[in-house]
Amino acid sequence: MTNTAAGPTAQSSGRKEATSSASGSVSGRERKRKMSPDEGSPDASPPQKLSPMSTSSTESTSSSTGVSRSSTSSQSKRKALGRPPISATSPAKKSSSAQSRGGSVSSSAAAGELKAPPSPADRTASNTGNENDNDEQQQNVRVVARLRPLSAKEIDEDSKEAITTTKTQSGTITVEKSRKFEYDAVLGPDTTQSKVYELTAGDTVQKNIFRGFNVTILAYGQTGSGKTFTMGTAGSGDDPSSDEKADSTTKLTPPSKGDGIIPRAVYDLFKKRASLPGGNDRVKVEMSYLEIYNEEARDLMYTGDPSKSPDLHIRDSKAEGVAVQNLSRHVVNSPSDVATLMTEASERRVTASTQMNAVSSRSHAVCTLYVTIAPSEDGESVADDNDASAEEVRSKLTLVDLAGSERLKRTGAEGTRMREGININKGLFVLGQVVSALSELGQQTQQNSSSTKSSSSAHIPYRDSKLTRLLQDSLGGNSKTVMVACVSPSESNVEESMNTLRYASRARNIKNSAVRNVTSTAMSPTEAAALRRENQMLK
Repeated sequence: MTNTAAGPTAQSSGRKEATSSASGSVSGRERKRKMSPDEGSPDASPPQKLSPMSTSSTESTSSSTGVSRSSTSSQSKRKALGRPPISATSPAKKSSSAQSRGGSVSSSAAAGELKAPPSPADRTASNTGNENDNDEQQQNVRVVARLRPLSAKEIDEDSKEAITTTKTQSGTITVEKSRKFEYDAVLGPDTTQSKVYELTAGDTVQKNIFRGFNVTILAYGQTGSGKTFTMGTAGSGDDPSSDEKADSTTKLTPPSKGDGIIPRAVYDLFKKRASLPGGNDRVKVEMSYLEIYNEEARDLMYTGDPSKSPDLHIRDSKAEGVAVQNLSRHVVNSPSDVATLMTEASERRVTASTQMNAVSSRSHAVCTLYVTIAPSEDGESVADDNDASAEEVRSKLTLVDLAGSERLKRTGAEGTRMREGININKGLFVLGQVVSALSELGQQTQQNSSSTKSSSSAHIPYRDSKLTRLLQDSLGGNSKTVMVACVSPSESNVEESMNTLRYASRARNIKNSAVRNVTSTAMSPTEAAALRRENQMLK
């Protein structure tokens, strides 16, 4: 009985406590309403509905009012708890603090002044960035224009110079004293071969190959403009330069004064390898050399019967990107090995005499050096930075000597030479389409950084020619690319020279995304390359 009587009593007392607590909360809300000067009477009429046009202004007003109420309430609570009040920050202080975090704001930027376009030097600096900290670097194709002197034939024809450069390296080339083009560098007729290499490929080869970045150097221009001489695919036969002596440590013979970009790049490559701890054992260098003749890929290092030479097919490789199936590779251990193979390959390359060039290249030549660096066992890094040494580093140096564009009326080509010229122009025409498409894409990206259009969605006609298919990684892909535009100064070649300069100007807008090709010891090279390509396509 006692327990039965106690139950209802406890329940009634619980209901009373709940009722009292509820009434207490209601009275508390009423007290808050009475204390707030902005709220008015609790019996005030509900707010009127607002039109969509006035919503934004009302939201801003209510938000500011809410901030003031919450600020007053929080200050009173802090005072009741014995804590110091929070000092309000004025808009002026907020802006000054924002400037201290983000840097000073110039008066010209605040006033909305338009800045001048970046100079070639600024453009190069912005492209380079902090190379030691980035495993992926997006940068524009670097373009260098080289103006050769008048040839003996042009001098005999009493041809005048219609294209000039300034003596200072301003990056500007002038056509007929009126039209000007700007590039990353402009090299005049008196520029030495060593200076050409220094301003085109020297820094790129020395800093990037051993860090795992692919590098491409290609020469473009009309026939007889000096592409083969600039690249050095035919060699020079000169004695080594007097200002450079053979290194007693590496035992490498320095390039001669007349050597072009390829011999100098090869020398720097092996010199760097010899300077590394255990470099000769850890660093493996392989070489391949092919030509594209009449839209057919040929292996220039195949020593057997040409009729039995295996067919070359350009394929997508998970490990290397774009690769050539059945193309032979030869291990090279010194610059002399490379020079010997290139001399033999150059004899197999198709050349012929035309009215514009006594030794005209009738094919596009592509020489590739593949560098593989094994992981270090003692923790030494191959690069000059803090890259992990427990990685296998892969990179390739692609050196391209393009055949020159031709006009059949000027070359006087007939029969086989005419067919060769048509195929040369076809490959260069498709290359021009690829450059134009990538240039427009690069300009759209610069104008609208939020654009969702990318190289994966825009159509780039790489597959319309074997040349562009082979250069797919070099133009708009995984490579740091330098283009050398070779130009004749003669007034008889002004039209072709203008086409070359316009082409080179468009190429400056192409953006490449170079990625370090490294493989962890816990992952196979094929898996790592497939993962890199997938990440690149998703961006």
